[in-house]
Amino acid sequence: MMSVALEAGIAPPPSGLPPTRNLAPRDVETLADALLAYAAEFAPLFRRAEQRHWAFQYLQGQLLELERKSIEPMALALADGDVQAMQQFISVGAWDAAPLLERHQALVAASLGDPATGVLIIDGCDFPKQGQESVGVAPQWCGALGKVANCQASVVACYASARGYTLVDRRLFLPERWFSAAYQDRRQRCGVPADQQPRTEPELAGELITTLHRRGVLPFQWVTIWRRCRTPRGSGESGPQRRCPPAGGGAGRPPGSGSGRRPRRRCGWTTWRSSSRRTSGRPP
Repeated sequence: MMSVALEAGIAPPPSGLPPTRNLAPRDVETLADALLAYAAEFAPLFRRAEQRHWAFQYLQGQLLELERKSIEPMALALADGDVQAMQQFISVGAWDAAPLLERHQALVAASLGDPATGVLIIDGCDFPKQGQESVGVAPQWCGALGKVANCQASVVACYASARGYTLVDRRLFLPERWFSAAYQDRRQRCGVPADQQPRTEPELAGELITTLHRRGVLPFQWVTIWRRCRTPRGSGESGPQRRCPPAGGGAGRPPGSGSGRRPRRRCGWTTWRSSSRRTSGRPP
């Protein structure tokens, strides 16, 4: 499958790429113990025993050698997998993601945190999607495909330091059409809160920065953001740029916003340092 994708000039998903590291059998045994210890950190945050079980099953599924990491192929590949039970856990399970994210961020700070080299990276992440069941799907610019297509769009936060890097938070972007009367039924089916208000991608990025900055768990001095170069109406014009302020203030925001149209190619990295002027390019 991967070779076919490469021959067609289509980049395979990360799960379809070849391994980047060689592991000896003793390394795998150590990783299995580490995986169990990692899952145990989150188990108390689930209310019911079956939720703890399916959370661990889902984690195992994400580590399987599968090109597609959706529910059905993962559940079918697990020894005691159950497609319906895993789908219910992910789609309608009554568990709160906020404590899980906070615990994850604390673990990241313990393992990767470095005040001298820590950087918060804000970027967009788009997922090609079809159908009527996924929230936020609409024809919009999809970076994964390099064109306008049906997809979900999100803004993600990544923490990086000299010790490693990982994702730490995310926000889903809802296109303006999702707030129209024509999408009322879809909003209700997808569980969009009735009081949800439209927010641009820069506003979502600002919320991520503010939340992580005020929480103070992850040590970072720099914030770097990929500029999408889009205004709310997709004209491609750049908006105002701001620096990242000290804790307790507002958040620095990237220019532009997500509208669904193809952006002009005046994009690049913009960085901020707390209590200092904005600079261009990547942090040192």
